[in-house]
Amino acid sequence: MSRTRSLSCVALASLLLVVSCVIAYLFGGNHALNELTIEPVTPTQVAQAMKSDQFYSDYRFAVLIVRGTLVSVETSKTESIVRFKTNSTFEVSCTLAEVQSTVQVGSDITVISVGAAATRQSHGVHLGRCTISGTFKT
Repeated sequence: MSRTRSLSCVALASLLLVVSCVIAYLFGGNHALNELTIEPVTPTQVAQAMKSDQFYSDYRFAVLIVRGTLVSVETSKTESIVRFKTNSTFEVSCTLAEVQSTVQVGSDITVISVGAAATRQSHGVHLGRCTISGTFKT
């Protein structure tokens, strides 16, 4: 086989690989967006779903909008961790990306989180990084 022919085969194979990767990327992105849902939920619904091992099947492809009453707020120099009141033996908590001095125990807040980022804890579920959507004094 001549050198030119070998280079042509390698170039063609490389081109086919690149085209295949681009097509897979585009179809994968469409699949991910088609499966994405927005779910308004209560902390109790989140806790019960994790307790019954239904959380990831119910909320893995969901953006969660969680509204509830805070029972604790722990603040460090870089972040705040809030815990919601639930009607379950499981707790629901999340980490706020920024320190929130206005968030207090007893406040009703709404946070946005990604279901796939949640982790199961021995005592409940931690939603990972959350963004506050609203704070309401009670």
